[in-house]
Amino acid sequence: MSLGNSLGRKEPVSYVILIKCERPVFLSIKSLNNPRLEEGIYIYLGSANLSNPMKRVLRHFKKVKRLRWHIDYLTSSCTALASLLIKGLAEKDLYNSLLSISTEALSDADLLIKPSIGKFGASDSIGHKTHLFKVVRERDIYAITTELLKVFSGIKAVSKVDVLFR
Repeated sequence: MSLGNSLGRKEPVSYVILIKCERPVFLSIKSLNNPRLEEGIYIYLGSANLSNPMKRVLRHFKKVKRLRWHIDYLTSSCTALASLLIKGLAEKDLYNSLLSISTEALSDADLLIKPSIGKFGASDSIGHKTHLFKVVRERDIYAITTELLKVFSGIKAVSKVDVLFR
């Protein structure tokens, strides 16, 4: 599958993973001072500018894997429930989109999230405070996915969104 456009350039590819922690967990990540997460649903964002971006996404659904990135520690302790693979949207634009639904000004919105652990997954992304957000209002995974699809469908650059449920 080619992600290139008519000019031969590759479109950016980013993704979100929806993760549920059934109980509070401590993550053994020394660089983040072994953070504790409350139970609940989290949204993680990442980039997948690879020849096979789905391979990157599917890795997050595995419980047993070599712990390499911050997200590996989280998905080994909690459960990845769904993913949205977004073609045409760069990671920085995805980050800004998620920030836009994390403001208190949108407290009456259907989906409200808040930044979680500082620098989580964002150590190489200048200006990003975190790539992990907590869903503030308890909702089911399908409602959250629907709300995210509404957000991404309103962005002109997005050419395609693939949704994967566990």
